[in-house]
Amino acid sequence: MKSCHNRDKHHAFLGYLGKPHGLKGQLWANGFDGESLNIGETYLAFGSNGSTQELTLFKKSLHKSGSLLLDFREIVDRNQAEAISGWQLWIEKDRLPACNAGEYYCQDIIGLNVLLTSGEQLGVLEGIWPTSAHDIFIVQGKDNEEYLIPAIQNVIDQIDLPSKKIVVNPMPGLLEINKPKGAKNNS
Repeated sequence: MKSCHNRDKHHAFLGYLGKPHGLKGQLWANGFDGESLNIGETYLAFGSNGSTQELTLFKKSLHKSGSLLLDFREIVDRNQAEAISGWQLWIEKDRLPACNAGEYYCQDIIGLNVLLTSGEQLGVLEGIWPTSAHDIFIVQGKDNEEYLIPAIQNVIDQIDLPSKKIVVNPMPGLLEINKPKGAKNNS
């Protein structure tokens, strides 16, 4: 499972470089819409093996399917595109526009405590998994339990940056699907 994790305080996660398209090194954008991408700017790509590469955006285009295609100066053929497919794309944080009310960059909320509406501690937000429908919050609970919480309006009750907490109101059964068979339900 791919997720957005906090790399450092100076960079912001944008999304994933998807599969190659065509022979000239174009890549699909996964998990972002390109609003934060500007032609001529340089971005940092991180591979799962620890490799990094600076990429300068040459062109971005909206495909007829509605998906975003990216062209980088340094990626000129399909083989190069395949080599970085699946890598994370990051930007220097100070180059991002300010968020509107109720919006957050993932690196600003990763690490926050996640509480149930009852006040009980569920865990800590460890990552965000972007999907086509909505993001999924990856919460690391006590005893290494992992909870996948949909980041949708009727589940995420509150995000409070000053108090460093996220309050969730999970739908019935959501927390139980993460428990092994036969485990007691304490929530």
